[in-house]
Amino acid sequence: MPEPTEAPSSYLGIADALRQRIKGGVYAPGSQLPTQDSLRREFGGVSRDTVQSALKTLQREGLVENGGRGRAARVLEQVLSSFDAHIGRAFTAQDVTLDIFSLTSQTVTKSVGAPLSAIKEGQLQPRSITVRLLLPSPEGEYQLPVAIDDPSDERPLKRLLDLVRSYAVVLENQFQTLQESERVPSVSIDIRVLRLEPSFKFCIANGEEALFGLYQVGTNDIPYGMGETAERIRTYDFHGLDTDVFIFRRDTGQVDTRDGAMFSQLSRWFDTRWSTIARPFPRSY
Repeated sequence: MPEPTEAPSSYLGIADALRQRIKGGVYAPGSQLPTQDSLRREFGGVSRDTVQSALKTLQREGLVENGGRGRAARVLEQVLSSFDAHIGRAFTAQDVTLDIFSLTSQTVTKSVGAPLSAIKEGQLQPRSITVRLLLPSPEGEYQLPVAIDDPSDERPLKRLLDLVRSYAVVLENQFQTLQESERVPSVSIDIRVLRLEPSFKFCIANGEEALFGLYQVGTNDIPYGMGETAERIRTYDFHGLDTDVFIFRRDTGQVDTRDGAMFSQLSRWFDTRWSTIARPFPRSY
């Protein structure tokens, strides 16, 4: 058990010591902290209230969640730099399911490349793969992208919708090719659209965890034409390729958690729209 050189006695000092261990990897994401009794002994016999105040401080910071009566607090894994690691890990399951809502499927197309190659090479052997993808409809109302100098210019939006269609077709072809290879007994990809401009993206992997990220708004230079004579249009546009991704896991025990509640809400959001107002993916945008 890690022991500080000089055990702090205030709840802020204890919170700081635990915070440093979490950030330093002593307590890994998903692992449990020592029990409150263990922490009391480690930090010089402080009161239970002091330990609980320290843990509540870390909860407010999003570093841990309370395990409930008789259970130690668990270290949260909140933020990732990309979808890649968790999408890749999803393909290690026997039955892979991905429910995705996105502006374009560019990030997902990139993320599934490595695991699909591993399947074709026999390194991964899932029994089934089921993908449901929700994308914006070409009939939706869009505030972005918009040309800064001429908001009536329709070319930025047309380019976005072309990208939506192109990446969806590429992703669909990837899974159809896998199906034809007969490496996986059952492969299914279904793409539908919503009349909704996404301000966020998320993916529910294997019914166990939801990856959630917000699109930011920034400027972008879009080239039209070739070479030095190409026209460049300055736009306000979505920025989402490198956005931080938050992870929310399904509750597996009797204790209701913040993560579990968010996971449940995202799952319901997807399922209710998929089964009601979503429409088949149009082949031309």
